[in-house]
Amino acid sequence: AFPREKVCGDGLTPRATKQLVSMGIDISEEAGWLRNKGLRIIGGGVRLQLDWPDLASYPDYGLVRKRDDFDEQLARQAQKAGARLHERCNVGAPIRDERTGRITGVEAKIGEEKTPVTFHAPLVVAADGNSTRLSVAMGLHRREDRPMGVAVRTYF
Repeated sequence: AFPREKVCGDGLTPRATKQLVSMGIDISEEAGWLRNKGLRIIGGGVRLQLDWPDLASYPDYGLVRKRDDFDEQLARQAQKAGARLHERCNVGAPIRDERTGRITGVEAKIGEEKTPVTFHAPLVVAADGNSTRLSVAMGLHRREDRPMGVAVRTYF
């Protein structure tokens, strides 16, 4: 249920910033956004300061916002575009087409009562984060041959 706190996602790249603009989200400072000019990467005794590239197709800045209201802002914008929002909904398992193996829906539990429900859709997007239940249920696991980044934040 919104608002909600989440550990990751306060910082957005220029690519994500472009998507917010395309969605019609107000990314002004007055709306609670702060711009940043790049990334600071610290690891293995190395410290790098990397500015965002100057590209014609993307802004030359990223954005920062407290995460506690960012997801709600995205959800409300999706509702305006016609999406149905189910808060306090816990997705547990994918529903697969026996013929193709493709995910065609999910099994979930809704509300404080944890009422079992089934959802079907022409396209299922698993936006369930780093500890994704759907990917694991589909037999997909993190590739050990690819690096993994961790974001750290503090508010002051």
